Amino acid sequence: MVFLNQKWLMRAVTLACVATLAACGGGSSDVDIVQPPPATDDDHGHDHDHEPVAGRLVVAQAGVAQVHVLDLEHARLLQSFNVDDVPSAVHASPDHRYALLVQRTRNQVQFVDGGLWQEDHGDHQHPYAENPTLLASRLTGPAPTHYVAHAREAAVFFDGDAQSGENAAIALVSDASIDAGQAGLVLAEQRLDTAHHGLAVPRGDHLLASWRAPDARGLPDRVALYHRHGDHFHLEKTFDEALCPGLHGGGTSIHYTVFGCSDGVLIVREEPGVFTASKLPNPPGLSGSARIGSIIGSTHDERFVGLAGPDQLFEINPAAGTVLPIGWSDSQPATIRAQAMDAAGEHLLVLDALGTLRILDTHDWRAKVVIPSAIAAMPQEAPFPAIAISAAEDRAWLSDPQANRLCTLDLAVAELHCDIPLNFSPTGLVWLGIAEHEH
Repeated sequence: MVFLNQKWLMRAVTLACVATLAACGGGSSDVDIVQPPPATDDDHGHDHDHEPVAGRLVVAQAGVAQVHVLDLEHARLLQSFNVDDVPSAVHASPDHRYALLVQRTRNQVQFVDGGLWQEDHGDHQHPYAENPTLLASRLTGPAPTHYVAHAREAAVFFDGDAQSGENAAIALVSDASIDAGQAGLVLAEQRLDTAHHGLAVPRGDHLLASWRAPDARGLPDRVALYHRHGDHFHLEKTFDEALCPGLHGGGTSIHYTVFGCSDGVLIVREEPGVFTASKLPNPPGLSGSARIGSIIGSTHDERFVGLAGPDQLFEINPAAGTVLPIGWSDSQPATIRAQAMDAAGEHLLVLDALGTLRILDTHDWRAKVVIPSAIAAMPQEAPFPAIAISAAEDRAWLSDPQANRLCTLDLAVAELHCDIPLNFSPTGLVWLGIAEHEH
């Protein structure tokens, strides 16, 4: 059972740590248990009269096959679920109703229904609030790893297993397909020709995915374009004019999809039904043998953020054809442990290995706020802190595995409140609820 203080949103001095340019202290562990009222046959757990903007957090527990759902509006634990295996990653479904619990070593993905969604009732959008549930559905395949969502659909990439002869595969899902249960869980799927560590990006009726020749080894070196035909895809072409050796990592925006390569970044531009590929070389400022291998995109901006090595960030601007360094730290940069962009694409959050959190303005990449010791006791090895972003408000949350707590970041006023004590070590976390664009 998880313990939460029922007043942690009040930010009382004894529980809250307010930090703008200051450090965080410890939180209380002497707290009460707060449980939701049981659903009755009359209300079925529904809340028909109030739109729950605050949302909920699904939090994974370090080293334990258990996840916990926290109600941010009423400051309470809603439910804890025993799952089949320790999640290797936690993601939000495209419309933020479900949490996908990726279990790489068990070759499956489980789903938690966060219990918040809305329906189109003609003249208005009607919100619903129910108790969260662990779904019986399971998405199965060899070594699920990368997950990319775009335009209300998401692609789960299964790396496959070369030793057992299982090739990589792609499964396309949506909130509607998850809601349909096991029989309708997968919108479309595709088996690839090899087992490899890769990723796929849904683009409406098309799909962009990593591709590797059957006789090759290591990471893929091409991007392939697939066209959807009902419940499967047909390969249209590979972008041989723009090779991507060592392909790893990718991000997507309105018109562009960017993939990290050992020698630069590959850019695929989409105009209605037409995809073209080009290449940008690695920037001169790239240190040593580092390469861009992790990329963040936003639906509000056509620029991307690329992470290279342990401590370098770059702005990737496909329209301008540039890859430029982001000076995210005035001092000697420390290893980056977590990074995320807010829902509006206005702030980049960077947490380093010293526990310092920086909030960068994405317009000019300058640090608006620096919060030393946001995570006072940074773990020396994984699991490291993670960041969850609200899609309804200017808020984010940091997990603090060593201190057994969560920290709330109010982006509107740039304040951090380490005010959610737990009785377990939190790792991955994700926000679920009704996104701001759905209101």
